[in-house]
Amino acid sequence: MASHGNASQSTSDVTSDADAGPAGVVLGEDPTALERFIAHQVEPRAEELREVSQVPGHLALLRHELTRRSISIREVGAKNSVLLFGGVVVGGMDHTMTTLVSANARRISRSKALTRRHLELQELPVPSGRTFREDEITEAAKYLGSLPGLGVLKPVTGRSGHGISTHLSNAEDLQRAWPLALEARLTQDAPSRKLLVEQFHDGLDLRAFVVGNTLVSAIVRVPLHVVGDGSSELRTLLERTFSRRQRHRSLAENIPEVREEDLHPMGLSLSTILEEGQLVILNQAANLRAGGIPVDVTDQLSEEIADLAVDALWSIPGLHAAGIDLLVPDLGTAEGAVVLEATVGASLTPHHFPAYGRPRNVAGAIAEQILLTASR
Repeated sequence: MASHGNASQSTSDVTSDADAGPAGVVLGEDPTALERFIAHQVEPRAEELREVSQVPGHLALLRHELTRRSISIREVGAKNSVLLFGGVVVGGMDHTMTTLVSANARRISRSKALTRRHLELQELPVPSGRTFREDEITEAAKYLGSLPGLGVLKPVTGRSGHGISTHLSNAEDLQRAWPLALEARLTQDAPSRKLLVEQFHDGLDLRAFVVGNTLVSAIVRVPLHVVGDGSSELRTLLERTFSRRQRHRSLAENIPEVREEDLHPMGLSLSTILEEGQLVILNQAANLRAGGIPVDVTDQLSEEIADLAVDALWSIPGLHAAGIDLLVPDLGTAEGAVVLEATVGASLTPHHFPAYGRPRNVAGAIAEQILLTASR
């Protein structure tokens, strides 16, 4: 078991120079990890956003890498395939998921509470939290009040960040977030009537894709944001942002709608003129559909964080490939990092086609692992 609590020298100065960032971004006295990352690693490269005209989907990427290794794919049903190498069965696929994810691992990963218990069993860092039934909002509010700081509410079963509310500080916040979490619960694959209240942790939304014993790729998912210039309305800043994203096919296909009613709780409107250098993060969710952008940081991660992600994968029996979601205050150390969940259906596309940084061949690593597993 790797150690995850020792501090190490940062591999980047993402968390330094908290007064201001390059590219005209002005940071406050106590900027968050995300604000520092945007100021130092996103906005200075804004015009370098990768130009990608064609983006193969998850399944196409996987099929291509399997075929390159002479692994043939034989359909045996509408969504099921057998993988053959030299006429010998080496694995299979259930739609986009390979046999590197067992049925048991899939069941565990569908439940945030069950995943959490497996992580805790291996003494891996997770946010403090408790589950509650849908009629236990009073008890949940009391628990929220007992946390040393802000809280997060999420459905025990859910996908793509739906129904998750962060920065909750009191019962009124929880009351507003509760219906959203209830509506986002899965109704087919793994229905659960329970909700999870966790302690909020400041950190970068890091998805590490682990295959076997190796962290193959790591991306920070950066939510939709704008930086003021002192003269342009918010709608104009958004238009510029969305125009720039037209270079990248995946980003161009996921332009979110920003409505006045979404901005009002932040004291903003589409006609607001932001001060020069003022950074405003417009969405808590950082997935592509919500306007997030993937930034490759694989080479910046400390060995500790890589070990933590690998240990998280192996804490779930029968799991040999998955996206491991973490919150990481600093890319150079695992100090303060927490593991959130294992996403067995994580898309390969953001890793192969990040907005910034090097592409990583996760599909190829999966294909190699299938052959390695079959040879044992």
